[in-house]
Amino acid sequence: MYITYEAAQWVWTDWFGDSQNRKIFKQNKPPEIVPNRLPKPDFMPSKLVRTYDMKVVPGSQVNEGYCTISYSWNQSGEVDYSNKEKATRTDEGKHKIIYIDQKIRRRGKKNKRILYKVRYVKFEGLIQQICRQFNINYVWYDQMCINQEDKEEKKREIRNMHRVYGNAHCLVALVPEYHVTYLDKHLYKKKQYRLNFEASCDDNDSIHFRCYGSARFALSFALQNIQTSEWCKRLWTLEESLKSKTLLFIGQNTHLYAKNDNS
Repeated sequence: MYITYEAAQWVWTDWFGDSQNRKIFKQNKPPEIVPNRLPKPDFMPSKLVRTYDMKVVPGSQVNEGYCTISYSWNQSGEVDYSNKEKATRTDEGKHKIIYIDQKIRRRGKKNKRILYKVRYVKFEGLIQQICRQFNINYVWYDQMCINQEDKEEKKREIRNMHRVYGNAHCLVALVPEYHVTYLDKHLYKKKQYRLNFEASCDDNDSIHFRCYGSARFALSFALQNIQTSEWCKRLWTLEESLKSKTLLFIGQNTHLYAKNDNS
């Protein structure tokens, strides 16, 4: 399965401030949630991906913090499960990025006609686009930071997984099912709220996120789209979330920032 991502995102202004001044609108560049230069944590992964050229670099050579990427493997390309011992993934570069090309004002009308352009990329290109928009310089994710053919390296990295996610500035969760349609924006209500989003990890653990925004907006989309998504069905992604301090859910054309009450 391939992901569709719209560079123009639905956002709401003044997330944590005066709810009376909050508005929802669509803009080409999302707000800069991640600072320009993240503070370097005490622990650094052995490898990181530098997002401006998507090159793998030693973590020891990076002098700033990083974010982690969480996703459902089924949505990173075409996955073949015919081999019971090992599933294989093929990426034919069909992930779709949609940009606003230009806006044309219709003669005699106030509204504008929006023209779009589409670019097809591989999964790494999708990650790069998202990181550029959200101001993320370095990321860690398994496909590029772990040599899947090296069993010893894989075991070593799995043992450090709690440190990798626990020391990241935030976890970026790819949830393409999370989206806003034209009519959805009318559900917006000027009200600040605290939302407990729960997803069971196993019999003993649950995830509790503290989310901010419009009550109806988040209840309609965060709960329905995120809780029923492929991302939420994968046990490993829930474990990654439990270890992370903050989360940034990236949807098809919107996003949601959350703080993990478990951290």
